[in-house]
Amino acid sequence: MNVTIDNLPDKLFNSINSTPIFDLHTHLFPPTHKSYFLLGFKNLLNYHYLIAELLIASNIDLVGIEIELINENKREYRLKSELDLISKNYDFIIIDCAPSLGLITINALTACNSVIVPIQCEYFALEGLGKLLNTIKSIQKLHNEELDIEGLLLTMFDTRLRLSNQVVDEVIKHFGEMVFKTIIKRNIKLGEAPGFGKDIISYDATSRGTKNYLSLANEIIQKNKS
Repeated sequence: MNVTIDNLPDKLFNSINSTPIFDLHTHLFPPTHKSYFLLGFKNLLNYHYLIAELLIASNIDLVGIEIELINENKREYRLKSELDLISKNYDFIIIDCAPSLGLITINALTACNSVIVPIQCEYFALEGLGKLLNTIKSIQKLHNEELDIEGLLLTMFDTRLRLSNQVVDEVIKHFGEMVFKTIIKRNIKLGEAPGFGKDIISYDATSRGTKNYLSLANEIIQKNKS
């Protein structure tokens, strides 16, 4: 979900309280670029201060946490116990997970109320989707009855490829209203923006990628208003 997290810009969420980002990737270096946005802040002059306050970045040391927790009681609830201390202060808390189904991801699913599932418009993404949905069902049964699927997000869609269109058709056919109406299309600007340390709106406000993520953010906001 890293690309999605990078490009949901703060300007879209100026109607809600600030939203901290918890990064659960095992980065060799912690993320520092501006594309790790801060939801709800119009004024980014104090950006580095806000990063320290609201972006909880990971680093390579996180890779050892699963081994450290393996023999601990209630190890699946470690993240939840920490977030419960601050969750009332925010409208949204976003947890960015690596594409794995290990103990770190289980902690995230146990702690959250809902999950956005990005699906690349490629064949093997459908294979992984089935495993993830089974994991979500297990989490709902064992650890978090309130866990819901916020939506399935189709990404990296290429209108020129028959396979991309087939994946979209299959996902919508099987999951219907669970699929976000917004589809994130392939766009060169989306690939370039992180290299310049910017989110997509800051990099190119007129690009197709910007329009896609504006649409997605508005869709999320409207869904949570209802």
